[in-house]
Amino acid sequence: MKVGVSRTCSKNNMKIRTSTFANEQEVTKSQNMMQVGYELVRSVNLAHSFSIQFREEQRNTLGIE
Repeated sequence: MKVGVSRTCSKNNMKIRTSTFANEQEVTKSQNMMQVGYELVRSVNLAHSFSIQFREEQRNTLGIE
């Protein structure tokens, strides 16, 4: 009887461990996705601010107000 109980416990522990591991993988996956999204937004913002700066410099060079 005790052997059966310990077997059940170990099975449950395995289930808990595997599900926790799967959740950790999902979390890392979503964190990676968020990181990619953040990098994308940052590069777009950088490109946008650069183009604005470039236009202002052009205006100043050409003397356009």
